[in-house]
Amino acid sequence: GFGNETAGFGRGIPQPIQSARCARRAWIRQAERAQVSGIVVDAGNCASVKSCRICKSDFDPRTTTQRVCSLPCAVADTRAKREKAYRAETKALKARIKPRSQWIKEAQAVFNRYIRTRDAGQPCISCGGNTKANTDAGHYRPTSAQPALRFNELNCHLQCRKCNTFLSGNLTGYRVGLIAKIGVELVEWLETDHPAAKYSIDDLKFLKRYYGEQANGILKERAKG
Repeated sequence: GFGNETAGFGRGIPQPIQSARCARRAWIRQAERAQVSGIVVDAGNCASVKSCRICKSDFDPRTTTQRVCSLPCAVADTRAKREKAYRAETKALKARIKPRSQWIKEAQAVFNRYIRTRDAGQPCISCGGNTKANTDAGHYRPTSAQPALRFNELNCHLQCRKCNTFLSGNLTGYRVGLIAKIGVELVEWLETDHPAAKYSIDDLKFLKRYYGEQANGILKERAKG
């Protein structure tokens, strides 16, 4: 009672339905039946069936480049492409007009995240207290006094919020903890005057990307262990 049959599908297996909406599902059902009967099914007749990128329904494309099933989906696809292009253009425009101060702020935030990730689980560099919550990435030499050390990893370590914010960095305790961590020679080097640093926007973009990757890399390694 299935109507026309073809020798390629064997007795009792219906001819593949070529409908744009159900060709693939019909063929899969037929293939499953044929497999039960030990018959080899040729998938060539359904090789052209595609899934519409908008509504996800199956259809028979008229050309190899057709990606949507109907005019409404084509309109929606065109609109989606335009919106995507507009978002990309807007993002690029914002990047071009973003002031250098904003780039510094964003790069600093990513760098601070890296420091907190790197030192996670360690005690506060200044007081030795617990840092399980409310932690900061605290600079030994403040960025206002030594901007050249803003992104120097030796100059920035995990601090509790109390030391960093309410005790203005607790620099006396910071120095003691820093000597124990990196040695007196490097601490004395940090305490010298350093040439002024003028970070370009390209420099800041690189630092933001680099320290973001470093922080994510540490988190992935810890997840493995």
